[in-house]
Amino acid sequence: MSEVMVALIALQTVKVGGQYVEPDGRFELPEDEAARVCGLGAARRADGADAEPQSDDDAGGGEPSLEDEIVQAIGMLDPDSEDDWTQAGKPEVRALETVLSKDITAQQRDQAWERFQAERDAG
Repeated sequence: MSEVMVALIALQTVKVGGQYVEPDGRFELPEDEAARVCGLGAARRADGADAEPQSDDDAGGGEPSLEDEIVQAIGMLDPDSEDDWTQAGKPEVRALETVLSKDITAQQRDQAWERFQAERDAG
């Protein structure tokens, strides 16, 4: 069974598969990743449909916290890119700032990194 790919249009510079896509550039991602990228405001679906899935957690509305955004951004980094990761194996703050289009601290990165790892390990 193949993944459903979603055509997206970048709203800011995004890194996809080790390549940078400039604003208004088109690219494709699997549906779940497309929802995360759109949720961060980094892209929109080319077909104009809402890429964010509705879940019980989202029922209250509101914006995701900065930590939520950082956790999602970590999942968007290229695991094979030396530019995206420190020698200690943590996400580079600069790489996350590029994805998020905002400044963050190393402490914010570390908190989100711990949560990302815990969620990944929990499956």
